[in-house]
Amino acid sequence: MVVRVGAVQKHIFDEECWAAGAPRTVPFGLSMLAPVLMEFGSQEQKAHYLPRILDGTDWWCQGYSEPGAGSDLASLRTSAVKDGDHYIVNGQKGIAKLPNVE
Repeated sequence: MVVRVGAVQKHIFDEECWAAGAPRTVPFGLSMLAPVLMEFGSQEQKAHYLPRILDGTDWWCQGYSEPGAGSDLASLRTSAVKDGDHYIVNGQKGIAKLPNVE
């Protein structure tokens, strides 16, 4: 069963967490990766990653930065070429990290 949560429900949840003094959730895994896994992931991927995203064991980020492009998506040069059952990724990426979370 997939439960879809709208913006209002998410806002209410965040407000209640703040009021209770709960730590802020790290949104990348919950808002960016989990929906993609729920829609397109294999059962093995869902079983492994979704509980770990939910309980905070795994943190995810999405980075678009690469040398010479910064965050300008139109300037990205990294590409992936299909090679049999795999893809070969050509290019460079910068390091993306979260600031200190307190």
